Amino acid sequence: MDTQLSEDQTALEDSCRKLLEGEWPLEQAIKTLGPGGARHSPQLWTTLAEAGWLGLPFSVGLGGAGGDLIDLGLCYRAAGERLVPNSLYSSIFAELLIDRLGSEAQKHEYLQSMIAGTSLATIAYSEPHAAEQPRLFKTTATRAGDQWVLSGAKAFVPDVETADVLFVLANARSNSDRADWGLFAVARDTVSGSVRRQSAFGGETLYQIELNRVHVPADALLGGESALARTLDTFHDVVEQATALQCMEMVGGASAVLKRTVEYVSQRQQHGRAIGSYQAVQHMLANVAI
Repeated sequence: MDTQLSEDQTALEDSCRKLLEGEWPLEQAIKTLGPGGARHSPQLWTTLAEAGWLGLPFSVGLGGAGGDLIDLGLCYRAAGERLVPNSLYSSIFAELLIDRLGSEAQKHEYLQSMIAGTSLATIAYSEPHAAEQPRLFKTTATRAGDQWVLSGAKAFVPDVETADVLFVLANARSNSDRADWGLFAVARDTVSGSVRRQSAFGGETLYQIELNRVHVPADALLGGESALARTLDTFHDVVEQATALQCMEMVGGASAVLKRTVEYVSQRQQHGRAIGSYQAVQHMLANVAI
Protein backbone atom coordinates (compact mmCIF):
# COMPACT_ATOMS: atom_id res chain seq x y z
CA MET A 1 0.00 0.00 0.00
CA ASP A 2 1.36 3.41 -0.98
CA THR A 3 0.92 5.70 2.03
CA GLN A 4 2.71 8.70 0.53
CA LEU A 5 0.59 11.78 -0.03
CA SER A 6 0.07 13.01 -3.56
CA GLU A 7 0.98 16.55 -4.55
CA ASP A 8 -2.70 17.52 -4.44
CA GLN A 9 -3.11 16.06 -0.94
CA THR A 10 0.02 17.82 0.32
CA ALA A 11 -1.25 21.09 -1.14
CA LEU A 12 -4.65 20.52 0.52
CA GLU A 13 -3.12 20.04 3.96
CA ASP A 14 -0.86 23.06 3.50
CA SER A 15 -3.86 25.19 2.56
CA CYS A 16 -5.73 23.95 5.66
CA ARG A 17 -2.80 24.93 7.88
CA LYS A 18 -2.47 28.36 6.31
CA LEU A 19 -6.21 28.99 6.65
CA LEU A 20 -6.16 28.21 10.37
CA GLU A 21 -2.94 30.13 10.99
CA GLY A 22 -4.65 33.22 9.62
CA GLU A 23 -8.16 32.69 10.97
CA TRP A 24 -7.72 30.80 14.24
CA PRO A 25 -4.88 32.14 16.43
CA LEU A 26 -3.85 29.84 19.25
CA GLU A 27 -4.76 32.49 21.84
CA GLN A 28 -8.32 32.60 20.52
CA ALA A 29 -8.54 28.81 20.53
CA ILE A 30 -7.41 28.61 24.16
CA LYS A 31 -9.90 31.30 25.17
CA THR A 32 -12.75 29.54 23.35
CA LEU A 33 -11.97 26.06 24.66
CA GLY A 34 -10.84 27.04 28.17
CA PRO A 35 -12.93 27.39 31.34
CA GLY A 36 -15.95 29.57 30.67
CA GLY A 37 -15.29 29.59 26.93
CA ALA A 38 -18.04 29.21 24.34
CA ARG A 39 -16.42 26.00 22.99
CA HIS A 40 -17.61 26.96 19.49
CA SER A 41 -16.86 29.86 17.17
CA PRO A 42 -19.57 30.89 14.69
CA GLN A 43 -17.00 33.00 12.85
CA LEU A 44 -14.62 30.06 12.41
CA TRP A 45 -17.56 27.84 11.44
CA THR A 46 -18.47 30.21 8.61
CA THR A 47 -14.84 30.25 7.50
CA LEU A 48 -14.63 26.45 7.43
CA ALA A 49 -17.91 26.20 5.50
CA GLU A 50 -16.71 28.72 2.92
CA ALA A 51 -13.43 26.82 2.60
CA GLY A 52 -15.36 23.63 1.83
CA TRP A 53 -14.29 21.63 4.89
CA LEU A 54 -17.84 20.70 5.91
CA GLY A 55 -18.62 19.13 2.55
CA LEU A 56 -15.26 17.74 1.55
CA PRO A 57 -16.17 14.01 1.21
CA PHE A 58 -19.72 14.51 -0.08
CA SER A 59 -21.15 14.73 -3.56
CA VAL A 60 -21.11 17.92 -5.56
CA GLY A 61 -24.87 17.59 -6.01
CA LEU A 62 -25.32 18.18 -2.27
CA GLY A 63 -22.94 21.12 -2.19
CA GLY A 64 -19.90 19.01 -1.33
CA ALA A 65 -16.48 18.82 -2.95
CA GLY A 66 -16.52 15.18 -4.07
CA GLY A 67 -13.40 14.31 -2.08
CA ASP A 68 -12.74 11.32 0.15
CA LEU A 69 -12.00 10.47 3.77
CA ILE A 70 -8.24 10.84 3.29
CA ASP A 71 -8.79 14.45 2.22
CA LEU A 72 -10.98 14.98 5.26
CA GLY A 73 -8.36 13.33 7.48
CA LEU A 74 -5.76 15.84 6.32
CA CYS A 75 -8.10 18.65 7.38
CA TYR A 76 -8.52 16.91 10.74
CA ARG A 77 -4.75 16.73 11.22
CA ALA A 78 -4.42 20.44 10.53
CA ALA A 79 -7.37 21.09 12.87
CA GLY A 80 -5.68 19.12 15.64
CA GLU A 81 -2.59 21.29 15.35
CA ARG A 82 -4.66 24.45 15.88
CA LEU A 83 -7.21 23.29 18.49
CA VAL A 84 -10.31 23.59 16.32
CA PRO A 85 -13.44 23.14 18.50
CA ASN A 86 -15.02 19.70 18.80
CA SER A 87 -18.25 20.87 17.14
CA LEU A 88 -16.52 20.27 13.79
CA TYR A 89 -16.06 16.57 14.53
CA SER A 90 -19.57 16.07 15.93
CA SER A 91 -21.21 17.62 12.89
CA ILE A 92 -19.11 15.69 10.38
CA PHE A 93 -19.86 12.44 12.26
CA ALA A 94 -23.54 13.26 11.79
CA GLU A 95 -23.00 14.17 8.13
CA LEU A 96 -21.33 10.83 7.43
CA LEU A 97 -24.30 8.99 8.93
CA ILE A 98 -26.85 11.07 7.03
CA ASP A 99 -24.96 10.44 3.79
CA ARG A 100 -24.95 6.68 4.37
CA LEU A 101 -28.47 6.23 5.76
CA GLY A 102 -30.62 9.18 4.75
CA SER A 103 -33.11 9.31 1.92
CA GLU A 104 -32.51 11.81 -0.85
CA ALA A 105 -35.06 14.13 0.74
CA GLN A 106 -33.30 13.88 4.12
CA LYS A 107 -29.91 14.50 2.58
CA HIS A 108 -31.22 17.68 1.01
CA GLU A 109 -32.95 18.69 4.25
CA TYR A 110 -30.11 18.06 6.68
CA LEU A 111 -26.88 17.57 4.77
CA GLN A 112 -27.09 20.57 2.48
CA SER A 113 -27.62 23.03 5.32
CA MET A 114 -24.81 21.46 7.36
CA ILE A 115 -22.40 21.63 4.44
CA ALA A 116 -23.37 25.27 3.94
CA GLY A 117 -22.62 25.95 7.60
CA THR A 118 -26.12 27.07 8.52
CA SER A 119 -26.83 24.21 10.94
CA LEU A 120 -24.93 21.90 13.28
CA ALA A 121 -25.65 18.43 14.61
CA THR A 122 -24.42 15.83 17.04
CA ILE A 123 -24.93 12.12 17.68
CA ALA A 124 -26.50 10.71 20.87
CA TYR A 125 -25.81 7.00 21.17
CA SER A 126 -23.99 6.07 24.41
CA GLU A 127 -26.07 5.41 27.52
CA PRO A 128 -25.32 5.84 31.24
CA HIS A 129 -24.83 2.11 31.80
CA ALA A 130 -23.16 1.28 28.47
CA ALA A 131 -20.90 3.57 26.49
CA GLU A 132 -20.08 1.42 23.48
CA GLN A 133 -22.24 -1.73 23.49
CA PRO A 134 -25.51 -1.25 21.57
CA ARG A 135 -26.72 -4.69 22.68
CA LEU A 136 -27.03 -3.18 26.16
CA PHE A 137 -28.77 0.04 25.07
CA LYS A 138 -32.26 0.54 26.44
CA THR A 139 -33.50 3.58 24.51
CA THR A 140 -36.53 2.63 22.42
CA ALA A 141 -38.51 4.14 19.58
CA THR A 142 -42.07 2.92 19.18
CA ARG A 143 -44.23 3.67 16.16
CA ALA A 144 -47.48 5.42 17.09
CA GLY A 145 -49.54 6.39 14.07
CA ASP A 146 -47.61 8.96 12.02
CA GLN A 147 -45.04 9.52 14.78
CA TRP A 148 -42.27 7.78 16.70
CA VAL A 149 -42.11 7.93 20.49
CA LEU A 150 -38.61 7.89 22.00
CA SER A 151 -37.94 6.83 25.58
CA GLY A 152 -34.66 6.33 27.40
CA ALA A 153 -31.48 8.17 28.36
CA LYS A 154 -28.36 9.09 26.41
CA ALA A 155 -25.04 10.01 28.02
CA PHE A 156 -21.67 11.48 27.04
CA VAL A 157 -23.26 13.46 24.21
CA PRO A 158 -20.95 16.21 22.90
CA ASP A 159 -21.80 19.68 21.64
CA VAL A 160 -25.47 19.69 22.59
CA GLU A 161 -25.22 23.41 23.32
CA THR A 162 -24.33 24.21 19.70
CA ALA A 163 -26.28 21.54 17.80
CA ASP A 164 -29.55 22.36 16.08
CA VAL A 165 -30.46 18.69 15.79
CA LEU A 166 -29.48 15.51 17.64
CA PHE A 167 -29.49 12.15 15.89
CA VAL A 168 -30.50 9.56 18.48
CA LEU A 169 -29.74 5.86 18.11
CA ALA A 170 -32.64 3.77 19.43
CA ASN A 171 -34.01 0.25 19.32
CA ALA A 172 -36.94 0.74 16.96
CA ARG A 173 -40.16 -1.21 16.91
CA SER A 174 -42.64 -0.48 14.17
CA ASN A 175 -45.97 -2.20 13.60
CA SER A 176 -44.27 -5.58 13.25
CA ASP A 177 -42.86 -7.76 16.01
CA ARG A 178 -39.32 -7.32 14.73
CA ALA A 179 -37.04 -4.98 16.70
CA ASP A 180 -34.33 -3.18 14.73
CA TRP A 181 -32.34 0.02 15.08
CA GLY A 182 -32.92 3.54 13.86
CA LEU A 183 -31.33 6.97 13.96
CA PHE A 184 -33.90 9.66 14.71
CA ALA A 185 -33.57 13.39 14.15
CA VAL A 186 -34.59 15.24 17.31
CA ALA A 187 -34.59 19.03 17.44
CA ARG A 188 -32.49 20.28 20.35
CA ASP A 189 -35.33 22.51 21.54
CA THR A 190 -37.45 19.39 22.00
CA VAL A 191 -35.16 18.04 24.73
CA SER A 192 -33.61 21.26 26.06
CA GLY A 193 -35.44 20.93 29.38
CA SER A 194 -34.07 17.44 30.07
CA VAL A 195 -30.36 18.00 29.43
CA ARG A 196 -27.79 17.69 32.21
CA ARG A 197 -24.10 18.57 32.04
CA GLN A 198 -21.38 15.98 32.55
CA SER A 199 -17.71 16.81 32.99
CA ALA A 200 -15.22 14.62 31.13
CA PHE A 201 -11.72 13.75 32.35
CA GLY A 202 -10.05 16.21 29.98
CA GLY A 203 -12.36 19.07 30.89
CA GLU A 204 -14.66 18.67 27.88
CA THR A 205 -18.33 19.34 28.56
CA LEU A 206 -20.60 16.42 27.72
CA TYR A 207 -24.32 15.97 28.35
CA GLN A 208 -26.86 13.43 29.52
CA ILE A 209 -30.29 13.59 27.92
CA GLU A 210 -33.52 12.13 29.26
CA LEU A 211 -36.00 11.11 26.58
CA ASN A 212 -39.37 10.89 28.29
CA ARG A 213 -41.78 9.88 25.53
CA VAL A 214 -40.41 12.39 23.05
CA HIS A 215 -42.56 12.50 19.91
CA VAL A 216 -40.95 12.97 16.50
CA PRO A 217 -42.56 12.72 13.04
CA ALA A 218 -42.27 9.54 10.97
CA ASP A 219 -39.81 11.16 8.58
CA ALA A 220 -37.38 11.84 11.46
CA LEU A 221 -36.12 8.26 10.99
CA LEU A 222 -33.05 8.29 8.73
CA GLY A 223 -33.77 6.19 5.65
CA GLY A 224 -37.31 5.34 6.75
CA GLU A 225 -38.39 1.91 7.98
CA SER A 226 -36.61 0.20 5.10
CA ALA A 227 -33.30 1.26 6.70
CA LEU A 228 -34.03 -0.26 10.13
CA ALA A 229 -32.40 -3.61 9.38
CA ARG A 230 -29.11 -2.07 8.20
CA THR A 231 -28.82 0.93 10.51
CA LEU A 232 -26.75 -0.71 13.24
CA ASP A 233 -24.18 -2.20 10.84
CA THR A 234 -23.91 1.13 9.03
CA PHE A 235 -23.55 2.92 12.35
CA HIS A 236 -20.63 0.68 13.31
CA ASP A 237 -18.96 1.36 9.93
CA VAL A 238 -19.26 5.11 10.35
CA VAL A 239 -18.02 4.94 13.96
CA GLU A 240 -14.84 3.33 12.60
CA GLN A 241 -14.49 6.12 10.04
CA ALA A 242 -15.07 8.80 12.66
CA THR A 243 -12.56 7.12 14.99
CA ALA A 244 -9.89 7.03 12.27
CA LEU A 245 -10.54 10.70 11.52
CA GLN A 246 -10.29 11.57 15.21
CA CYS A 247 -6.95 9.74 15.34
CA MET A 248 -5.75 12.07 12.56
CA GLU A 249 -6.83 15.01 14.71
CA MET A 250 -4.91 13.57 17.67
CA VAL A 251 -1.78 13.10 15.53
CA GLY A 252 -2.03 16.76 14.55
CA GLY A 253 -2.30 17.77 18.21
CA ALA A 254 0.67 15.62 19.24
CA SER A 255 2.74 16.98 16.35
CA ALA A 256 2.00 20.54 17.45
CA VAL A 257 2.99 19.72 21.04
CA LEU A 258 6.27 18.23 19.80
CA LYS A 259 7.05 21.22 17.61
CA ARG A 260 6.39 23.75 20.37
CA THR A 261 8.33 21.71 22.92
CA VAL A 262 11.36 21.45 20.61
CA GLU A 263 11.28 25.22 20.16
CA TYR A 264 11.10 25.70 23.92
CA VAL A 265 13.94 23.33 24.88
CA SER A 266 16.11 24.82 22.15
CA GLN A 267 15.81 28.24 23.79
CA ARG A 268 15.55 27.49 27.52
CA GLN A 269 18.97 27.61 29.19
CA GLN A 270 20.12 25.61 32.23
CA HIS A 271 23.71 25.78 33.51
CA GLY A 272 24.69 27.68 30.41
CA ARG A 273 23.30 25.10 27.95
CA ALA A 274 20.01 24.69 26.12
CA ILE A 275 18.07 22.00 27.99
CA GLY A 276 17.40 20.32 24.65
CA SER A 277 21.06 19.32 24.55
CA TYR A 278 20.57 16.97 27.51
CA GLN A 279 20.07 13.31 26.64
CA ALA A 280 17.14 12.78 29.02
CA VAL A 281 15.17 15.56 27.34
CA GLN A 282 16.04 14.20 23.90
CA HIS A 283 14.80 10.74 24.88
CA MET A 284 11.48 12.17 26.03
CA LEU A 285 11.06 14.09 22.76
CA ALA A 286 11.93 10.96 20.77
CA ASN A 287 9.14 9.11 22.59
CA VAL A 288 6.70 11.89 21.72
CA ALA A 289 7.74 11.71 18.07
CA ILE A 290 7.29 7.93 17.99
